[in-house]
Amino acid sequence: MQRLTGKVALITGGTSGIGEATVRKFIEEGASVMIAARREEKGRALAEALGAQAGFIQTDVRHEDQIAHAVAVTVQRFGRLDCLFNNAGEVQGDGPLKVVTPESFTLMSETLLGSVIYGTQHAARAMQATGGGAIINNASVAAFFGGYSFHVYAALKAAVVQYGRSVSLELAPHQIRVNAVCPGGVVTPIFGRATGQDVETADATAQRAGPLLDRLNPMGRAGRPEDIASAVAFLASDEAAWITGQTLIVDGGATAGRKFEETVSFFGELRNELRRS
Repeated sequence: MQRLTGKVALITGGTSGIGEATVRKFIEEGASVMIAARREEKGRALAEALGAQAGFIQTDVRHEDQIAHAVAVTVQRFGRLDCLFNNAGEVQGDGPLKVVTPESFTLMSETLLGSVIYGTQHAARAMQATGGGAIINNASVAAFFGGYSFHVYAALKAAVVQYGRSVSLELAPHQIRVNAVCPGGVVTPIFGRATGQDVETADATAQRAGPLLDRLNPMGRAGRPEDIASAVAFLASDEAAWITGQTLIVDGGATAGRKFEETVSFFGELRNELRRS
């Protein structure tokens, strides 16, 4: 089933991790996709490999004018814009209180929040011209729960959720839906970037985080980029035509609570303690 046939999408941060998986998923579902990312060589190679349904525009989402250009190029290439996935992310310089600097805060806020605000602004204009569309913002379970990330990232992702919820009410009369997807522990290069690796090294070492994330998840496995891509494809499709202002958590049950075997173990220890003479 091709749920996105005839639709046109712009996906930021589309050359690795969740972004790349979503690009591939949308193409598989019949959409035409413009990939917006900083790495030109990788982006052009990916677009070429995916064929005529894919294009690439080098974009640094920290700059509003480049976001506007990416939207314009998408409309010029494919004739319209039906979906924007605000996916590009950055975690450099986050950590304990003492780690964050004005420079790292600016970097993360411009990338994680500014890009969502300006992407939504420019995409909405294009979508209004053709009768509507879907904007999906990549947030995080850290937007709602402590302990899943460092402080600045968590705060900015919470802002992404609330911004989308608020602006969805303005855009609803124009048939533009705005939703967020909140991944849990997904094996992507973001973990390497968080430890200070450059983008190429983070790509090469991403899979090493898998076994650690496997142990933390109630389902016994880490999330895959494809898990999130499928959720984004649903929110972009006509199957979600009456869903807006909402947040979809995709985390394998991680935020539902602690593992059930831990609960059973606790009550077993508690029972033994209470019975002890």
